[in-house]
Amino acid sequence: MQEGDQETATRMQELALAEGALPRHLHTALFTSSMDNRLLTHRQLSRHLVSLWVTGNPTAAALLHRVLVRECVCVCVCTRSKVQPSLPLSPTASWPDTVFGV
Repeated sequence: MQEGDQETATRMQELALAEGALPRHLHTALFTSSMDNRLLTHRQLSRHLVSLWVTGNPTAAALLHRVLVRECVCVCVCTRSKVQPSLPLSPTASWPDTVFGV
């Protein structure tokens, strides 16, 4: 998606929503807590996929508004300024880099 054209990226975003991949990977990205390297790798992959699928997709943003706590979505979407991924979430955090550590 990063190297492809916009049409391909948009189609992949639509398919992720249609097939339920976005909610599944969002759950994995947010709630996987393990020291098992296999699970950590899967969590990191899920974080990257969610960030690709949500960026520039109003339908995915609307889904996040429906399933996440309002304050969390506001912190994630309100601004685009860059901060260090290791810093805690704040009103100046960028979405999706800070949330998913991508």
